[in-house]
Amino acid sequence: MTSEGAKFNVLCWRNPPIKHATEVIESLNNTRKCVISHNLDISDKEGCTRLIETINGEKLHFNNQTFPPLRGMQHAAGIISDPTSANQAWEKYKETFLGKVNRHLQVYRGSFVTTRCM
Repeated sequence: MTSEGAKFNVLCWRNPPIKHATEVIESLNNTRKCVISHNLDISDKEGCTRLIETINGEKLHFNNQTFPPLRGMQHAAGIISDPTSANQAWEKYKETFLGKVNRHLQVYRGSFVTTRCM
């Protein structure tokens, strides 16, 4: 997203990022981007609401810059029980992602109502 012009990015992780991800975040921040890592699970509705309210209230700061109101979201997490996507059965795929999609839609709808900027 940063290569497409996104300057302010909040990356949410269920667990702390691995060393390589931390290094990439640091390198992006050295190129005048504002990328922060935040421990948060998409299934934590209250946590997501607090984060969105913090961002939209312009209370999120990093490197002497204030993050603007939320303008978009991307949910890229997933767990696939088979070793490759090619071996994944549709029913198992649907079972795995249905909860994530539903939660993302709830968060998206909540942020849409809150920000009115989408």
